[in-house]
Amino acid sequence: MPLTDAQKHLLHELYEVPYTSNVVYTSGKGTALGPAAQTTALAMFVENQVRNQLNAAIVEIDADETRVTRVGVILSRYEDLDLDPSNIDKDGYSFRYQKAVRELKRALSTYTGIWVVGGNNGNQTPLG
Repeated sequence: MPLTDAQKHLLHELYEVPYTSNVVYTSGKGTALGPAAQTTALAMFVENQVRNQLNAAIVEIDADETRVTRVGVILSRYEDLDLDPSNIDKDGYSFRYQKAVRELKRALSTYTGIWVVGGNNGNQTPLG
């Protein structure tokens, strides 16, 4: 059984990859940013590469039931996260949304081939 449409949507959301290749960058106030403020051609190329890699990875994952199951488990953890990126410190428990998301992406990297570098993992080189 392949990934569900909902799981595919979660992968796109988690990796911040839009389905469309027509991307508009805005200031958040309803106006598009001009060409000078938008990403360079290189950045757009990289964005397309990530989209292509994610789409290819979904095909590969769908071909193996064990991968589908494991990716489903990881994505269920993402679904369980509250989408509020605020840090939470309460009763000795510390939750860091960005760290949790980074760890989920790390767990998925084996299946997607998308290695996120930067942050705390920026000094590590993937072995694949």
